Amino acid sequence: MPAVLEKARRDREQGQLWLARKRLASYISSSGYDHLVLDLLGEVCYEMGDFPAAGRYWFFVELRNDRQRDAVAVFLRQAGRRPEQIGKYWPTKLRYVRLEKLPADARDRLAAVVHHIPMRRPPPIQTHRSYTPRDQLISGVALLVALFFLYCFSVGFAHVIGLK
Repeated sequence: MPAVLEKARRDREQGQLWLARKRLASYISSSGYDHLVLDLLGEVCYEMGDFPAAGRYWFFVELRNDRQRDAVAVFLRQAGRRPEQIGKYWPTKLRYVRLEKLPADARDRLAAVVHHIPMRRPPPIQTHRSYTPRDQLISGVALLVALFFLYCFSVGFAHVIGLK
C-alpha cells in the first residue's frame, strides 16, 4: 500500500480534501495506475462535489455502487461529444496503462469508448499533379531568370580570366 494513501486519508479526516486530492493526483501522474489510489481519489473528488473528476478516476476501477456508476456516466457525458478525445481528460500515465491491470468492467468501459471512436482514413496519395497555366508561367519565368544569371556568370568569368 503506497504511503500516499495514509497521508491522503489523514488529510481527508482533517477536512483538507483539496490537499488529499492534490497528493493522490500527483501520485497517479507520476506513478501510474494504482486501483486503491484511484478509488480514494474518486471518493475525494465526489465529496468535493466534482462528479466528472470522480468519474474520470473511477473509470479505471471496479464500480461497486450506484454513485460510482453515476459519476462515470457524468464524466462520459461531459466528454461525450468527442469520444476520440476522451483520453485528454486522463493523466498521461493512465493513458498508457496495461489492459491486464484493469478490472474486467473497466476494460469493458474502455472497449465501449474505443468502439465509438471514428476511424479516419488517411488522405489518398497524389501520384500525379496537374499544373495550372499559372504554375507553368511561374516555372518558365524562374527558368529564364536562372538562365540569365548563368549567362551573366559565364560572361563575368570569361572577362576575369581574360578570354575577351
